[in-house]
Amino acid sequence: MRSRWTAALLVGMAFGLFAIDAHADGVLLAPSKLEAPVRSKLATGISRARKSHPVAFQKIRNLRGHRPEAYRHFRSQEPNVLPELQALGPGAGWALLDAIAFDPLEKGNATDAEWNAVREGLLFALGELRMPEASPVLRKIFASSAGDFGALRGAAVGLGKLGGDVERTVLFAALRQGGLERDAALWGLRYVRRPDVVDAVSPLLSGTSEDTVRLAARTLGYVGSSWAWRTGKAGHAADEMPIRTKCAEALLDVYLRYDGAVREQITRSLAMVAHPNVQGMISERLQHVADDADRRALEALKRRM
Repeated sequence: MRSRWTAALLVGMAFGLFAIDAHADGVLLAPSKLEAPVRSKLATGISRARKSHPVAFQKIRNLRGHRPEAYRHFRSQEPNVLPELQALGPGAGWALLDAIAFDPLEKGNATDAEWNAVREGLLFALGELRMPEASPVLRKIFASSAGDFGALRGAAVGLGKLGGDVERTVLFAALRQGGLERDAALWGLRYVRRPDVVDAVSPLLSGTSEDTVRLAARTLGYVGSSWAWRTGKAGHAADEMPIRTKCAEALLDVYLRYDGAVREQITRSLAMVAHPNVQGMISERLQHVADDADRRALEALKRRM
């Protein structure tokens, strides 16, 4: 799990789209942007946690992974604070919320790239905790981070990991909105394994940019992932096969529309879903294909599956 998050963190840094706001009260959000009752509840929780779990609050003020003297020893040679944030211990969620929306960490001499690693790391670490109290903060960051893909994606992932009705509503609205918000929402929805997610994402496999098609295909691969369902944490057992079937069929329906990198992503997503009847699904489509090139493509896919 940690290696996957580290890879995602480094990819996010490559976008270089963080908009640094030196005037924000928190690293990513000013508390004044939160409704008064929410702000009061969070401030109370943070105050209590600071007293009962001071170590987490101390650790978060002494991160090293974004400092050159530390990250230049990493194999990646890239700043990365996520492992430290994952190891904050008891009180971690409140310490993260404090830094994100109330009492900012010091940027010091950090470059934008080094500071971006801190900002995205804070959001990813908070998302991992699936902390209900984080929802209004994540929703506000998502709503107020136009043009800032790193913040949008980090908030979307947190919302997806929470996955409740309110969080899904925000992410579904972003799919309809388009642009960076839509693409960020696709990162978050991969963690919500529900039929309505498949229904909302599948249309994006057609009529959008190839980059968005690849993101949508990858999202469906995660939603229908056989490995995720085997863990028993993906959702209700009764939903497994209907969801995996919907994902596989949606991916197969557009397989022949694309080539190159998009087709390869669709193939990888189908392999993630690993539907037990994928061979039969491909065979059924072969019966209706007249073009020789399309037939060869489907036969090659069948062999890979």
